Amino acid sequence: SKETPVSSLLLWRKALNEASASRPFQKLRKALLLILQLLMCALLSLALMQPILPGKTAVERVLVFDLSASMQAQTEGKSRLELAVRDAKALVSSLPAGTKVTVLLAGREVTAPVSRSDDPARVLSALNGIRPENGTVKLAQAVSLAKAMAGEAQSADVIVYSDDMETTEGVSVRNMGDNAANTAVSILTLTPGAQC
Repeated sequence: SKETPVSSLLLWRKALNEASASRPFQKLRKALLLILQLLMCALLSLALMQPILPGKTAVERVLVFDLSASMQAQTEGKSRLELAVRDAKALVSSLPAGTKVTVLLAGREVTAPVSRSDDPARVLSALNGIRPENGTVKLAQAVSLAKAMAGEAQSADVIVYSDDMETTEGVSVRNMGDNAANTAVSILTLTPGAQC
């Protein structure tokens, strides 16, 4: 082979690269741009999957309050409902910023004084306005609504404050009755001529 001096190999290298690119199977070259593009694709797919990591705190809380007459019974010098409200206030005060809170009241009707609010002052104000009711309450309907709301949210906890409810799946029950039996006078009659 005859050696011939040339002024530059720049054009010959480009021709050599084009010839090697036409081969179907070849070793992948290290390319910073390719690595960055693959990394971006991986991050975008992770973001689209919205993975829930273990230990992630719930971003939404649904608090359900039983307003039945039995919640007026005294425990520790306060009514059960007052203890429930006190516990809920402590919970709301300890939540991370941005946590959305819904308050559902199970009375004669199910009401929501606060729905998905991330303002702790507004939630605490709603908790201060909770009052017990006499008569039957719609606790089952309130819990069902709370579960539906939790199902819509990606990460939600349902907490029920009651004195007479069993723990069910997806619901955390905070029993305010210290497992004491609920008793009530259902009928009171006065016989004519009887002495009191």
